[in-house]
Amino acid sequence: MAFAQIIVKLTAHAADSIYTYRVPEGMNVPVGSMVRVPFGKGDRMLDGFVLGLSETADGSIGRIKQIASVSGREPVFTGRELGMAEWMSRRYDAPLSSCLALFVPRDPDKTTQVRVYARFLRDPLPADRAGSGQKSFLSVLAEHPDWSLSLLMKASGAARSSVRSLENKGIIECFEESDETPAPLVMQKATDPGKELNAEQRQAADRIIRAFREGQNSKFLLYGITGSGKTEVYMSCMEQVLAAGKGAYLLVPEISLTPQLVERLGRRFGDRIAVLHSRLNDTERSREWLRIRRGAAKVVVGPRSALFAPMPDPGLIILDEEHESSYKSEITPRYHAREVAEEMAARGGFPLVLGSATPSCESYYQAMEGQAELLRLSRRAVQDAVLPAIRLIDMRREMAAGNMTGFSGELIAALKDRLARNEQSILFLNRRGYSSFVSCRKCGFVLRCPACFLPYTYHKEQNLLICHHCGRAVQPVNTCPSCGSRYLRMSGMGTERIAEDLAGLFPDARILRMDASTTSGKNGFQEAYEQIRDHKADIIVGTQMIAKGMDMPLVTLVGVISADMSLYYPDFHSTERTFQLLTQVAGRAGRGDRPGEVLIQTYEPKHYVLQSVAAHDDAEFYRQELASRQMLACPPFAHFLQILLTGREEDKVRQAAGDLAGILQRESETAESGEAVVLGPSPAELGRIDNIFRWKLLVRHPEEEPLIRMAGVCLEEFRQKYRDVAAAADLNPVNMY
Repeated sequence: MAFAQIIVKLTAHAADSIYTYRVPEGMNVPVGSMVRVPFGKGDRMLDGFVLGLSETADGSIGRIKQIASVSGREPVFTGRELGMAEWMSRRYDAPLSSCLALFVPRDPDKTTQVRVYARFLRDPLPADRAGSGQKSFLSVLAEHPDWSLSLLMKASGAARSSVRSLENKGIIECFEESDETPAPLVMQKATDPGKELNAEQRQAADRIIRAFREGQNSKFLLYGITGSGKTEVYMSCMEQVLAAGKGAYLLVPEISLTPQLVERLGRRFGDRIAVLHSRLNDTERSREWLRIRRGAAKVVVGPRSALFAPMPDPGLIILDEEHESSYKSEITPRYHAREVAEEMAARGGFPLVLGSATPSCESYYQAMEGQAELLRLSRRAVQDAVLPAIRLIDMRREMAAGNMTGFSGELIAALKDRLARNEQSILFLNRRGYSSFVSCRKCGFVLRCPACFLPYTYHKEQNLLICHHCGRAVQPVNTCPSCGSRYLRMSGMGTERIAEDLAGLFPDARILRMDASTTSGKNGFQEAYEQIRDHKADIIVGTQMIAKGMDMPLVTLVGVISADMSLYYPDFHSTERTFQLLTQVAGRAGRGDRPGEVLIQTYEPKHYVLQSVAAHDDAEFYRQELASRQMLACPPFAHFLQILLTGREEDKVRQAAGDLAGILQRESETAESGEAVVLGPSPAELGRIDNIFRWKLLVRHPEEEPLIRMAGVCLEEFRQKYRDVAAAADLNPVNMY
């Protein structure tokens, strides 16, 4: 009789427990399997992971429950992945089951299926006796005999009737077969040999490859200006890694960047790439997972979750746009992909490359201190392309002159000029919707979400008031709920309002809006990108998604509607993020053979962030920003542990926050945590979301390890006392709640 030690997937914050289950006679359950097991008094069925096997069990065998089924046909994690999950569990105060779940497919049973294939029985028809669909089908079949019938038909454009005709003539036969390695999502030939690297690109690529060949666990910061060709460096390095029989991860900060990058990588590496992101369905994700596990895909592309793909023998990890906050998970486990990648590379003994035009202050500081090797790309890759000219427009003067439209005179003139020259323009505003809040001009009442107590955003196209935090949507009202007045005013501007106003100013212009509302579908971003690429849009209005990664050669003008929007947010990252966002969106202009111009509208033109952006003076920004961080004892000169407490009863959450502060304060006075400073408790910046009340605590320490230990010790004590108040630890948070 065999027994399995299984960790069961409960809730995100439930403590880990390992349970013993009996293995049914004849069932193959290797270590690393995902299984379904009955759990609790009601025997509800849960997923679990097999951590070990034994021939004996403690206690009465008659009381031990039996495994119900095994998911998939093979183990879903290895010892290497278990080791990484254990490391993450400790570092991020997360259940081991939650960390292990990152490494496995959502549904292992969907990794294989029976497919229909085709093969030749005799030589094909003479060309003059075959229809165009048949000829195309036979040509693709000759080149890809391992493709499924559905893929062959899709690639050739042949109808099912054409295939049936070939079967009836005895030229081919169709047969069923169980897929061991599924077909790729990306069906592309490797037709692009790559561009010749310039001297800076070649020097950077050679240094990374030297570290790879020598088995060095080196960390590189590839610091290249916008348009300097970082992606070509990545692909050159990946080519060498693949030639040596290893694999590579290329992470991007957001799903929206994946389609354009996949198209480019497909031309270089063909079907050796695998794509993983949350917009794939479970079947697509599971089959890409299996292709990676079997070694059929050697390049993994996607956002932070792609880092957990089961590559058998990785040799390189690249984080593009490494400064982006989306690399940090905001749910348990609250990991940062940069930290996990660093640990994976250290364990595997291969290089890690962090790429950015605007590195995070932490990465920049590490490079200056010699903790990472700096590789610089100081000029644009396109011949004769230069950084755009940037001008700051003082909106105080516009208002003094009576201009209340939100568009400066200079910006309107520049847009007219680009339309006349048949060039493209971008208008950037990091706020979607039509107006940011609705208020009563008589009594001042603001329409708020009752579950979050935050102002509703009005969306004109849907004619709805929507809460951007919990998603609640309600119909607009005609009278003030407080005083009954009909004097309701829509204030603030979003991308929807900007696009409408532009349509009034330029009725013949083709205006494309890109924000979370317009690109939410599976192919929404790809379709918008194709409109831009094919010059079916003249003016692109968008949020931060248009600032990242896209190469748009016809864009020669970028206008920033309100540069001050994120400058004074109550978070020490706010100045850094504003600098990064403005630099990145400015970098979309002039990437082709035409010069670019950037107009930044602001009420604070003397601010050092805006002055640094306008002068392309990164060094001055980092000098001032790091001096400020050092004075305030903020990262990278200290580390933060942020603890968010949430619950449905406000008084109980407040009391729990006070109790936890006392536990942390007591622990901070021990020898192991001696330099810790406890800040708070206080209400979170968003104090209520969807009727869940939120309080926070901060602990600061010069080192990380004492904070990790404090989180483990103090939260264990706290959770024993409070069952209905959740406490989530966030090490080195990127968002201050």
